[in-house]
Amino acid sequence: MNPFENEENNTNTFLNEVIITTEKAEKRDKKTLTKIYGLEFDSETMKKHFSALKKSLGCNGSLKDDDNGKPVISLQGETHCERIEAYLTKIGVKNIKINMS
Repeated sequence: MNPFENEENNTNTFLNEVIITTEKAEKRDKKTLTKIYGLEFDSETMKKHFSALKKSLGCNGSLKDDDNGKPVISLQGETHCERIEAYLTKIGVKNIKINMS
């Protein structure tokens, strides 16, 4: 189920590749996070996709900007890469790279 399939003016472009990566959190508990870099949506659309991903994956996460001011989605857990890739493909993202660390 894609909550955005009826959106008009879907003119988002993805100039760079979207990277899905897993990494250990730097906190004491060392949990693994799955991070998504390179999405280029406006703020409101990004929040909608973030919420939809959290709901479909059944996990928590955060939406923050990196050092360059680009949004980064962080989701708890490491087993989400394939499901995230399927979701991003469904919404029109074509250049996806997965880095498992």
